[in-house]
Amino acid sequence: MEFWGLILYLLLTITLLQTLHSILKPTRTKSKLPPGPTPLPVIGNLLKLSNKPHKSMAELAKTHGPIMSLKLGQITAVVISSPALAKEVLQKQDLAFSFRTIPNALQAYDQHKYSALWLPVSDRWRSLRKIMTSNMFSVARLDANQNQRREKVKDLIAYAEKCCQEGVAFDIGRAAFTTSLNMLSNTFFSVDLADLSQDSAKELNDLVVSMAVEAGKPNLVDYFPVLAKIDPQATLFLKKCASTTVLRKARQLHALLLTSVPATLHSPFLKNNVLSMYLRCGSLGDSRHVFDKMPQRNTVSFNVLISAYSRSTRLALESIKLFVQLGNEGLKPNGSTFTSLLQSSSLLEDSILGSTVHTHVIRCGFSGNTSVQTSLLGMYSNCGDLESAEEVFSSIVEKDSMAWNSIICGYMKNDKIAGGLQFYGKMMMCGMSPTQFTYSIVLNACGKLKDHAFGQLVHTRLIVSGAATDLPLRNSLLDMYCRCGNTHTAFDVFSRIENPDLVSWNSMIAGYSERGRGEEAMVMFVQLQQMGFDKPDEYTFAAIIAATGAFPASGYGKPLHAQVSKMGYERNVYVGSTLIYMYFNNGESDCAQNIFSLIAEKDAILWTEMIAGHCRMADGENAIRFFRGMSQQGQKIDSFALSSALSACADLVTLRQGEMIHCKAIKMGYDIEISVCGSLIDMYAKTGKLQAAELIIFEIGFPDLKCWNAILGGYSHHGKADEALKVFEEILKHSLEPDQVTFIFLLSACSHCGFVDEGKFLWNYMRERGLRPLLKHYSCMFTCTLSLHARATLWRQGVVWDEQGASVVAKPSVLGFTKSHTFSSMVDWRR
Repeated sequence: MEFWGLILYLLLTITLLQTLHSILKPTRTKSKLPPGPTPLPVIGNLLKLSNKPHKSMAELAKTHGPIMSLKLGQITAVVISSPALAKEVLQKQDLAFSFRTIPNALQAYDQHKYSALWLPVSDRWRSLRKIMTSNMFSVARLDANQNQRREKVKDLIAYAEKCCQEGVAFDIGRAAFTTSLNMLSNTFFSVDLADLSQDSAKELNDLVVSMAVEAGKPNLVDYFPVLAKIDPQATLFLKKCASTTVLRKARQLHALLLTSVPATLHSPFLKNNVLSMYLRCGSLGDSRHVFDKMPQRNTVSFNVLISAYSRSTRLALESIKLFVQLGNEGLKPNGSTFTSLLQSSSLLEDSILGSTVHTHVIRCGFSGNTSVQTSLLGMYSNCGDLESAEEVFSSIVEKDSMAWNSIICGYMKNDKIAGGLQFYGKMMMCGMSPTQFTYSIVLNACGKLKDHAFGQLVHTRLIVSGAATDLPLRNSLLDMYCRCGNTHTAFDVFSRIENPDLVSWNSMIAGYSERGRGEEAMVMFVQLQQMGFDKPDEYTFAAIIAATGAFPASGYGKPLHAQVSKMGYERNVYVGSTLIYMYFNNGESDCAQNIFSLIAEKDAILWTEMIAGHCRMADGENAIRFFRGMSQQGQKIDSFALSSALSACADLVTLRQGEMIHCKAIKMGYDIEISVCGSLIDMYAKTGKLQAAELIIFEIGFPDLKCWNAILGGYSHHGKADEALKVFEEILKHSLEPDQVTFIFLLSACSHCGFVDEGKFLWNYMRERGLRPLLKHYSCMFTCTLSLHARATLWRQGVVWDEQGASVVAKPSVLGFTKSHTFSSMVDWRR
């Protein structure tokens, strides 16, 4: 009531002033305005206009002619109802026309500052007009596009005939809008923005109509500029809403709206801006409160909140509840609604919920909407349903780069990297140009597969295409070369980056670390610290600590640990696991234990690192203890933890504990993992259960060298040289390359059984393969050769077959033999 009282007071004041002005005015100059109806005081001719102004003006034109003047409040308007006269004015009087009054609604988001339709005469206006007359709408260009426009009209007619034949309702207005839109888009961009047979034009049509309706609604300020200061219809309020990012300021604006604008003028459009303002300030609670208090809501109101809820896993289900409420209120969802709902399903990884949303998409006629189809692709991919994702992908008629990227990403997320690369190949075969994002995900896939050749091909394709390379793409290139071990090319890519970010530095440090080049990694780390613009993060410290893990802890590891503690990363799981690895490598298990105790939220990787670390230090009891603790804490046990625990059981020769872990591996489905199988074979072989070890290796389709070496170790330990030699033949049949461990077990088996000729053959075979004998190899050959020649009393003839000289101290097994044969001195073995 106070607001309307203020308005009435202002109107009366204006009326009084105008009356006094008309009375006291001594002379009246002849008006240059065309004739029109006599205006009333203050309000002018506003009462002459109905809720359909165009019809009212047509009636007035019958009385006052094709050109007439109307007094609308304080604004004088000239109305031209004749098409011929309007054309003449626009062509000859366009300069005066450019200074016309701008509706207040268009000033809310500063459209009047950028649109050629509303700009006053200025340099910007002249530039835009020149561009339009010389390029966009030039006679030559319009003539050149004439056939294209005809084709669009033919498409419209064909679509109308198709609808008639199929008995489908034909929306003439929407079809005409789509055709007009495509004519303009082809003139500007040489591409169609909408399809007559899809719903994409419907959303755009609705949006344009609603914008026109809002812009066309006159404000009081349009008729009475003097009221602009008090902003009765919140035009300035909307402008402030769009730029506010501080919650306190947002609440102040909302309070101003509630106290200055009557509730009857609170349209859904106004309230939707308040919703968006609160969400922009990060206050979902305030936004929901405003939503719940809205007397009238539209689809946009629901979409604003549904979109906000769909970004949070914790609140994703709220978006589904809002969707149900939207239907209950008789509103229809649009493409944006379904895009957000599919995002919620994707976050929850709920394929059943996603399929339900998909059903509503089909029912509401949005299955052809490109953005909805892309969201369906992402949802099914994130839920691991690649079959459904492929079906959606196949249903897309015109696949754009976003659709291709979605299906490729889907395969990558589900560890189907080869499948993702196949879709990249299909994309290239279809003639679709990859985007920067496409190149990035494909290069990341090459890095994961360590496929250097394919990565180079992608790099070559990128160079040939001439596509721009932003920093994320260059980082992907850098990461790919580092993962493939080509640090030289990686450094070349790094050196070409003008302003490398922390990701670039981390990739180079990690690349050197994985190649065992700790010194180069440390040089990069020092350079990064000297740069000063980027502080190392947890990934930087994890990479550099891993790179220097093999160095003495006092020289590198502990100083780095001190920096980590200073920057507060000591309790970080990612950094903590590398510190634990470093200390175990240096034999300092107590320090590793201290770091483990500091970390509150321990993950599976941290537990596994403790198990593996104790196992490497031959501390099997502690390894088993940590494995038991990991199980009790409910951590997800993976193949690495199982493999390390089984290795500990093998070292401790604890068959029962090993069998229990074997049962756990079977229950969890890890008994088919090669790494677990190798540890199982080793455990059973060392505990004397050779039959169980043989059963496991026979069940493996393609055992790796670790598995064969494990069974060889068992045969060697139990003196089964014949079986060991048969395993050696199997290794060669499977095209595997024996390593030094293989030959240690083989030579040891031959030594136990006195197979001198076989031992010599294996020795020569090893040397031919370029494997340098270690101390253990010499020890085995000493034992084997001495055993044979002791029985034949031919000591010296048994040691002359070696081609390279070596001074070797005999092992206790050799000394035991020599003492019984009065060889009390060290053996000097030379050529």
